[in-house]
Amino acid sequence: TFFGIRGLVAAGAGPGDPALRLACRWLLDRQRDDGGWGEHHSGCLTGRYVPHEESQVIQTAWALLALLEAEESNWTAIARGARFLLDAQEADGGWPKQDMAGVFFRTALLDYVLYRQYFPLRALGLYEQRRRKRLELTAASKEKEPDAIRIRPRAA
Repeated sequence: TFFGIRGLVAAGAGPGDPALRLACRWLLDRQRDDGGWGEHHSGCLTGRYVPHEESQVIQTAWALLALLEAEESNWTAIARGARFLLDAQEADGGWPKQDMAGVFFRTALLDYVLYRQYFPLRALGLYEQRRRKRLELTAASKEKEPDAIRIRPRAA
C-alpha cells in the first residue's frame, strides 16, 4: 500500500483522489488498538490480508509513511502510529527485531536488518515535518493542535 500510494502521488494524484482515499481507508481500518499495524507474511500465499498477532515496527512505519504521503487528514490515527513507534524504541535508540518483513516471489522471506532502523526513522522524520507544517497552518488560524505528539530528541 505504501509503494502504491507513493506511485499515485508521483503520478500526480492529490489528497482527494479516490484511489488514495480508498488506500488510506484500507490502512486506517487495519490500525490496531496500540496504534500500530501488522500483517502476517502468510497472506502472501493466499493473496489476502492476514493480521499479525502483534503490531510490527516496520509495517507501522510503512503505514505511517503511506498516510503522510497521501496527506491523510486523520491526525489522531497518524499520531497514534507515531506514538507506537516511539514507545517501541529501545534504550539504544533502535527498534526491536521482529518478524521478517521482506517477501519476494510470494514464498520467500528476507530479513532486511536495517529496515527496522531506517523506516521508523524515516516515518518519524516525515511525521515531524508534516506536524510542524500543520502547526504553522493551525497557528495562522489560531487553532490548537490537540491530536498530535511532539517528537523530542532523547537526553544522552
